[in-house]
Amino acid sequence: MLAFEYTGDPSLAGEVAVSLDAAKRQARERSAPLSDELLLLCVHGLLHVSGQGDESPADWRRMRTAEFETLARIL
Repeated sequence: MLAFEYTGDPSLAGEVAVSLDAAKRQARERSAPLSDELLLLCVHGLLHVSGQGDESPADWRRMRTAEFETLARIL
C-alpha cells in the first residue's frame, strides 16, 4: 500500500494505491478474507493521507486504534 498526501489543491487530500498481490498474500498469512484485507489497507492508507504516522511504537499503537475505530464505524 502506498499513500500520497497532496498539498496545494484543497479539493484533493491524497491518493492510496493498494497492491492486489500483496493484499492476497497478507490475507492468506492472516487467514482473513481478501475483502477484509483490502478494506484494512484502504483505511490504513487513508489514515496516512490524513496525517497519521506509524513510525514510532506510540504512533503504531495510535494507528492500530484508529484503524479499529474506523473499521468499527464502517462495519
